[in-house]
Amino acid sequence: MSTLAERLSARIEAVRTALAVAAGIGAAATLLLAVHRQRHQELAAAHTMHNAAERRVTELYTKAAEQLGSDQAPVQLAGLYALERLAQDTPALQQTIVNVICAYLRMPWAAPQAVPPPATQKYCRPTRRRQPGFRAG
Repeated sequence: MSTLAERLSARIEAVRTALAVAAGIGAAATLLLAVHRQRHQELAAAHTMHNAAERRVTELYTKAAEQLGSDQAPVQLAGLYALERLAQDTPALQQTIVNVICAYLRMPWAAPQAVPPPATQKYCRPTRRRQPGFRAG
């Protein structure tokens, strides 16, 4: 009987070992899937952040370029400063921004029309000032 008990014990140990190996393989597969999912989420987050940064740069560039088309000199100057800062912060756009600024400077310029002074009234009514000690009456 000792051989039957030894065989039975060996089979039980083989089943335990097979179950342990299966559990280990399952744990490894689960870990591999979790790592893959984590990597996918990190790539998606990086892609989203990159898109947001690109969208922000595009909006800043568009707004600065629109300012160059303004009739008001301070607005145009602000557009130039915005483009300059954008060029410093975004090396990939530096040459494009230099080209835009050069094209802006090459555009024909017309002096603004002289604004006539405001019309003065021909007939002004003098204002009366009260003198100290004087009583109307």
